[in-house]
Amino acid sequence: MKAKLIIAAVFTVSLALFFSFLAYHASVQYTIRDGKLYAGNREVSEINMQQCEWLSNEIIKDSLHVFYKGKIVKGIDAPTFEKLPSTEFFYRDKNALYFERWGIFTIHKLVKLDKEFDVKTMKSLGIYSLILRDKSGQWEIYHIVYHSRSRGVVHRWVIRKVKK
Repeated sequence: MKAKLIIAAVFTVSLALFFSFLAYHASVQYTIRDGKLYAGNREVSEINMQQCEWLSNEIIKDSLHVFYKGKIVKGIDAPTFEKLPSTEFFYRDKNALYFERWGIFTIHKLVKLDKEFDVKTMKSLGIYSLILRDKSGQWEIYHIVYHSRSRGVVHRWVIRKVKK
């Protein structure tokens, strides 16, 4: 019985390390060669290199566009897009709040959070915190993982107001 538990634990840790490795290598490495920006081996020709600003390993912007993994993200106001102060995962523009979704078993993605936030007063309660505060109250983001017979393993990021 004890040997089976040890084997299961080693298998679980090995699986987690394997998926961490895949998630790391699924991220895009930006490089500059000959004055041009590349996302992996693909040139990002739409970017204005004179106004290029790195916001994270996978998010870059210029005056017209926000790029995630080398691709333009539509619907974001690039001139006002910024990383939320004191956080690693949240961004905002003049209209909305965005979350850089991540995880061992999930696809990394920049998603717009659909709640009635006061974007101007929004702040994080810590650099790696998933708790935010605006003038209307405190918000919490959490990750739910469950198994569905029809869809397999399902990942959901949920945001809810926890305090006024």
